[in-house]
Amino acid sequence: MFSDDERAEIESVKGIVQKKLRELLSDLPADNYPFFKECILTGGCFASLFHDEEVHDWDVYLRDSVTISRFESFVMSDTPTLYEVADVTSGYMTIINVDGKLVTANAITFKNGLQVIIKTDKKHREDFDFIHCMPYFDMKTQQLFISRAQYDCIKRKQLVKNPAHQQTISKHRIEKFISRGWNLRA
Repeated sequence: MFSDDERAEIESVKGIVQKKLRELLSDLPADNYPFFKECILTGGCFASLFHDEEVHDWDVYLRDSVTISRFESFVMSDTPTLYEVADVTSGYMTIINVDGKLVTANAITFKNGLQVIIKTDKKHREDFDFIHCMPYFDMKTQQLFISRAQYDCIKRKQLVKNPAHQQTISKHRIEKFISRGWNLRA
């Protein structure tokens, strides 16, 4: 159960997300909109928003593998959309699928910071490594889903492994969060 103040804070974050998603999607040609009807926004953006910190990535996961495949093909064939894809910066170490553009096997990153994950669909969220990364905003229902445990981890900046995540979490990923003021739960 959330207190009135906590619910107000959650509603405020939801409002920011709704506004930001409208802004991000409005930067793309309208032909892209159908791909996003049943997507979710999830990941570290929520922790940043609850702490009034800069959001590094706006990670969107599409509905399913069919939608991902169609989106990927569309981006590759639609010049106005491809123009909105971010350019590769010097020192970028991942293999890219389009010369000079941030199109990788994992994601398509747009100039405005929208990152569309193409490696997996929205069900992948259930297997995220840390609890604080799991809140999500559903574009179809316009609802923000956040559990008590997710909220508490975010507010305390506490790294708690998602019990459903079966892989080892990389030392690099843990150190990234610790350098940002997060701590491991004892």
